[in-house]
Amino acid sequence: MKQVRKPADILGAEIKRRRALAALTQTEMAERCGITCAGWSMWETGRGSPTIARLVAVARALGIQPSTLVRCLDSKRTAHMDEQRKRKGK
Repeated sequence: MKQVRKPADILGAEIKRRRALAALTQTEMAERCGITCAGWSMWETGRGSPTIARLVAVARALGIQPSTLVRCLDSKRTAHMDEQRKRKGK
């Protein structure tokens, strides 16, 4: 059975994807958000999650709305639930 991804993993992957699309390095993003490079790396790998205030800073640095990042959590969760229902035949 497929392993369920934690919200921190999903958010981290989305932050990483958005950073790459913006052609920014981890160092640049860390500086823009007022955290260390190690802290940024932890977010991208799902070993940590930003506070709401830091999430707003991330969104601003990426030129997107904070809700865009939060929505990725809901859409991934919904997709996972749909997949589970299909497997159970419901």
